[in-house]
Amino acid sequence: MLEGPRLLAVGSKDPDVTIVELFDYNCGYCKRAAAGIDELLQSDSRVRLALVNNPILSAESTRAAEAQAAVLALYGVEPAYQLHQSLLLSRGQVDERRAFEIAQFMGLDRARIAKAMTDPKVISYVQDQKLFASEGHLRITPTFIMAQVAFVGWPGVPTMFRFVAAARRCGSLQCSGTGQN
Repeated sequence: MLEGPRLLAVGSKDPDVTIVELFDYNCGYCKRAAAGIDELLQSDSRVRLALVNNPILSAESTRAAEAQAAVLALYGVEPAYQLHQSLLLSRGQVDERRAFEIAQFMGLDRARIAKAMTDPKVISYVQDQKLFASEGHLRITPTFIMAQVAFVGWPGVPTMFRFVAAARRCGSLQCSGTGQN
């Protein structure tokens, strides 16, 4: 699994359940999942979310991912997550221009972000995450990984809460022998 200080991860610092989400900023299902994932994080203080950029739908997706990576490098986790959520919750095509507009609205420096997007470390950050997805044959967005199981698509908030509860209870997304599945 991807680890390291450059991975955008939010939620619990000492989680009992970690959810990894592979996403593309222009994926309609990723956009649907954004509010639900945030709801889960807000209501469960023991969950951690690790975000993996998988910009497979367009060059615009890649540029938006690089903008998010630049914000992470320059400003840290909270502004990067705020930008991430804002991009996913926005309507229409997500691209570099949209990322800059949102970043400016957040009070971030567009010129610094644009310059950071040319940094080889920022570019490799996104490329490494895309390679992780490709090598894992995780080519559809969104893909979630929890309790060592990858599943494709957004199952909805109630199902995600059930998956988290099952991961806690038995270390799997589906518990057997407990009378509760």
